[in-house]
Amino acid sequence: INEALFGKNSKVSVNSLIVLSSVYIQLGKYDQAYTYLQRSKKRILEVYDENHPMLISYYSDMATILVFRGEHNEALDHQKKALELSFKNDIHVLRSYGFLVNTLLDIERYDEALDIADEGIEFYIQLKHTKGTIAEEFKAKLFFQKGLIYTELKQFDAALINLNKAVTVYKSIYDTQIHANIASSY
Repeated sequence: INEALFGKNSKVSVNSLIVLSSVYIQLGKYDQAYTYLQRSKKRILEVYDENHPMLISYYSDMATILVFRGEHNEALDHQKKALELSFKNDIHVLRSYGFLVNTLLDIERYDEALDIADEGIEFYIQLKHTKGTIAEEFKAKLFFQKGLIYTELKQFDAALINLNKAVTVYKSIYDTQIHANIASSY
């Protein structure tokens, strides 16, 4: 519909391809998601350039598909490319750190996941963002992911420390004590 209304190379149409691929990923229809992602990358490069933030979504979503296909090294390559692009787009860096940690968790490479989570937290500290920002939410997510990693490693004291850090950051962000991110960290 968006292609008919706005043209196939419009920004709206390009974004729609990314959204459709994400929906197919959520539905577990990876072949359809792959098709839309391939189309989206082609269009992104036609409409924008090779450093546009939409490519971060492309590489992260493609990594998700590759994990489910068992192509773990390729998935990591895609997440690393997303992270590399993120450095050219500031705040997207923290998001990409989180996605890379998720991929490493999915393929059970826990030590690397911890290292990347620590890098992301250090990057956040260097940003010096203020309370209530999206950057804080990503920092909390990195602490949450570290808690999950330590749980997998059966290092429960370290898991608890990091999950509590996530809860503390989430509570500082949200006005309410009842929020899904706070609940999931307990």
